[in-house]
This record gives sequence, structure tokens and C-alpha cells, in this order.
Amino acid sequence: MTASTLPKIVTCSWQAYRREFGTAVRTSLGVPRWVRLPDPAWSDYAHWPYVAELAPRRAYWNAPDFDARYLAQVARFAGDIDAKLAAIPAENGALVLLCWERQITGPDQCHRRLAAGFLQDRHGIQIEEMDPAPGGCR
Repeated sequence: MTASTLPKIVTCSWQAYRREFGTAVRTSLGVPRWVRLPDPAWSDYAHWPYVAELAPRRAYWNAPDFDARYLAQVARFAGDIDAKLAAIPAENGALVLLCWERQITGPDQCHRRLAAGFLQDRHGIQIEEMDPAPGGCR
């Protein structure tokens, strides 16, 4: 798979997401309880497009080696991740990798940065973070 077969990819927290950014793609184990799909503010889909291989496992959350565990998971499933991302229709030209948790203090702690870094290195692409505010998820 090459970068040319992937749609544009960006990342964002649920707080800052706007539909005009692109197709909301869930990268967390849970779903937001406050949004019932379909909802025109979020998606016309009945279910969230989901890349399970980008969702960190619960066992990693409090581990001191969270980054290493998560990156090992993403590397192990890289082919599946690529195939799933390539198969999701990119509304407004992009896929937006979202997560929903609220427990962190800044985007440097979010698993989105790890997923974006992995995909950037793997495909030689740039992935922009759409949430300019501190906060986000892990």
C-alpha cells in the first residue's frame, strides 16, 4: 500500500471535531454516549467507522511503557490498518482519527500522536492535528 492509496488523514479530539474536517473515524475502544448516529453534525452513518487496531487496549492505559506497547500493536496490525483506512469513504477529502477520552492534560499525551507518527513514517505523509487547544484524549 502506498500513500497515494490512502485518503488524507488528520487527527482531532472529539471536542474540536467538525464534520467539515472529514469522516469521523473512531480509534478508541468506546463510543461517545452523547451522540446517537446518524446525526448530521457527526455522520450519516448508523455506526462509527472504526479502526480497532488503532484503539489502545485497556491494559496499556496505566502502564509506564504505554507508548511502546501501543506502537508494537500498531506495527503488528499495520497492513490491516492501511486496508481499513483505504476502504473508508473520505468525506470532504479526509479521514479524521478521533478518540473520546478526557483524562489527559495535552495533545502530547494522546494516542493520536502515536498513530499519526506511525502512519507518517510508514507512508511518508503529513498528518495534521485539527485540535488547536490543549487537551484531547489518550
